[in-house]
Amino acid sequence: SQSTISFIQTSMMSDVCALYNFIIGYFLIIYHIDDNLLCIEDLCYDVTVGTNNMRPERIEPGPGQESVWDYPRPPRVEDFTGHIRVIFHDHVLADTHEAKRVLETSHPPIYYIPPHDIQMHYLMKTSLTTWCEFKGKAHYYTVVVNGKEAKNAAWYYPDPTPDFLTLKDHVAFYPGLMDSCEINGEKVKSQKGDFYGGWITENIVGPFKGEAGTRGW
Repeated sequence: SQSTISFIQTSMMSDVCALYNFIIGYFLIIYHIDDNLLCIEDLCYDVTVGTNNMRPERIEPGPGQESVWDYPRPPRVEDFTGHIRVIFHDHVLADTHEAKRVLETSHPPIYYIPPHDIQMHYLMKTSLTTWCEFKGKAHYYTVVVNGKEAKNAAWYYPDPTPDFLTLKDHVAFYPGLMDSCEINGEKVKSQKGDFYGGWITENIVGPFKGEAGTRGW
């Protein structure tokens, strides 16, 4: 079976010795290690089949294609010089050749756009924050263009972890909440699931995490 181990300060959670929390098809186990540290172990248990998820059979990539099962974990960030555009309510929110993309096992790439290539006056900061075990604390924007709103449709890391400092203040968009997200003229498809923000193009093959029963991948 697969498991993920991460550590957080107890100030972020209640001080407990052991907690078994059954949520969204997971057993989440929190062990008290000392006064300042908790260990979280995600056993990736899938109640829909009653067994721990195993890696699925990968789709072999063709010429010019990439398999998400060749991507690393922990993820890798790299420069991307292709042409990216994000469109919402007939407005081009972002247009860049200077994006960063994050590659992680089982996920289609996520693209982070530098703020100087974004119409930032359409992005409104919200109170929502989430935590990534690799990149740190994410903050969110709601996109508002001429009265049309997409709530918490984009996110960024104001203070990323050392391995992801190049992502600082770069913005990623949920493609399913935009009118269109494009890479080199191709309209991307959004990764399934209500949390993941991957961009799927013809040159990326899966299967992809996000479908029902894939949370343990």
